[in-house]
Amino acid sequence: VTVTITGTGDAPIVAIADVTGAVTELETPAGNLTDSGTIGFTDVDLTDTHSIGAVTPSAGALGALTASVTADTTNTGTGGVVSWDYSVAAADVEYLAEGQTKVETFTFDVVDSAGGDTVQRTVTVTITGTGDAPIVAIADVTGAVTELETPAGNLTDSGTIGFTDVDL
Repeated sequence: VTVTITGTGDAPIVAIADVTGAVTELETPAGNLTDSGTIGFTDVDLTDTHSIGAVTPSAGALGALTASVTADTTNTGTGGVVSWDYSVAAADVEYLAEGQTKVETFTFDVVDSAGGDTVQRTVTVTITGTGDAPIVAIADVTGAVTELETPAGNLTDSGTIGFTDVDL
């Protein structure tokens, strides 16, 4: 008696842990704000290898996320690890007021090599603003009045001092 068992492509099982990130605006912007994480996965198909599909950002995302399979233990069934890295230019988030947040999402597929089975994951990153001090101009900060020979009423002067604030 001959029995033939034919396998099918099983999709990887991808963890839902560590799919959130967070960065906080700097008081003085310099360089990039970054966060990273890992997502574990397993696949019962022992010979499958894995890769990451294209990363799709949410509309209006200021930062970028890259994802890659950093560990893929084929022939054991123990699976592997997807590593993700987020980065946004510190200067690009200066408009956020203290406590204001901007949420960005990035979606990608974990793909196995046999049959193209995929599991989609979304990483959500929250950017939190800080209170930036206004920038006050130093022009027109002096005034002058001249004493009257015969005092009457008040002596007056006026002017303006300009300022800007990156916290919109």
